[in-house]
Amino acid sequence: MLNIVVFSDSHIKYFSGTISEIFLDACLKSDMVIGLGDYVSEDFYLYIKEISKTSHFIQGNCDDYLLKNKLPLFKSIEIHGLKIHLTHGWGSRNGLEKRILNTLKCETDIVLFGHKHEYVDVNISGIRFINPGTCIPGGTFISMDITGEGKVSIKKRGL
Repeated sequence: MLNIVVFSDSHIKYFSGTISEIFLDACLKSDMVIGLGDYVSEDFYLYIKEISKTSHFIQGNCDDYLLKNKLPLFKSIEIHGLKIHLTHGWGSRNGLEKRILNTLKCETDIVLFGHKHEYVDVNISGIRFINPGTCIPGGTFISMDITGEGKVSIKKRGL
């Protein structure tokens, strides 16, 4: 089984090393960390990347130019046979999942997305859309376990 921390929308302008211990502990203990954009601070992104065993990051609409030059807009990965598409999202929060669905150019089982600042776990047209929420004080992130058979379980974690 693979344990993955998925987070988005931390919006940290000046990273001073003060982030939720719950979140940091989960990142340190996980097999993989997936960041879905809007870290804002390059320092925060670099810190999480450094403490992660394995990681995948994409850019968000609020990230500074240094991050936008380093990170892809979207990414597709495969874990235990599951095709997972990573995207931040864009535009209005209303109808975001359908906009993402309409622009998918690859076969996928799961879409992990951010931008919306709220936890989402819905099935649309046979694809599971998951948003971890916003990784700010009072927000959420998720711990996602994927078995070798491709079964997924999710635990929403509060900050």
